[in-house]
Amino acid sequence: AVAAILLVILWLSSRAKFIYLDNVVHNRALIVEPWHRLRSLGNSLFLWRVGFVVACGLVALVLILIFLAPAATFSFSDALSGLSYAAMVFGVIIMVCLGFVAAFVALMLEAFVIPIMYKFDLKATEAWSYLLPWLKARPWQFVLYALFVLGLYMAFAVVFMLTCVLTCC
Repeated sequence: AVAAILLVILWLSSRAKFIYLDNVVHNRALIVEPWHRLRSLGNSLFLWRVGFVVACGLVALVLILIFLAPAATFSFSDALSGLSYAAMVFGVIIMVCLGFVAAFVALMLEAFVIPIMYKFDLKATEAWSYLLPWLKARPWQFVLYALFVLGLYMAFAVVFMLTCVLTCC
């Protein structure tokens, strides 16, 4: 039931992103007309996002099984515990790195792919193929943009936490 609810929310948000973008571009506040007109773009984005979430989940599951499962050997032998700790640390480092990659892909999707899809009426994979040459030609500009957005998120989190602490939540 939770997975079904999450899929419905993902589907609605995929369609709503294009409705919002269309309303901003045309300076209006319509729901029904862009909902129907931008159906194919929203559904393409939804399918791409589901595939991305599933792929990230499978990669995380495989990494957990490979690197974090050795923790089960703690009770079997003290000689293997050092290897288990090393495997867990290595696995956590790889998971964090892959988390950053997944966050970068999600940021590129939100900031660039969705507007490209809207402007040129492209499916999600076609929009990615449109963006990839830009990423290859100027990778550091995109990385700097991602770091800037990360810095903004961190600054917001610090201000939010300070506000919570200073106002007694």
